[in-house]
Amino acid sequence: MFSTDRRLEEVCRLLNSSSPILIETEQRAEMSDHEYVEEQEKHLLQLVQITFAAPIGRTALTLRTDDSPYTSLTSTIHIPKYCSLVN
Repeated sequence: MFSTDRRLEEVCRLLNSSSPILIETEQRAEMSDHEYVEEQEKHLLQLVQITFAAPIGRTALTLRTDDSPYTSLTSTIHIPKYCSLVN
């Protein structure tokens, strides 16, 4: 049962910030331009919340999965590269 447990891999995938985040919204035929812009803004807000919460989640994961028996709050940790490409 536990040999097929992929929760840690999934958390790592969700917290990965090394690839750009694409903002993809499709304007349906029944949508006005104003509704389309509102839809884009809602989607962007969700992505901003996810993006800003990821470093906190990554820190918690790093501190919890560290191999040392006691993780000092003053010890250094590796901070992965952050990709913030904007088109």
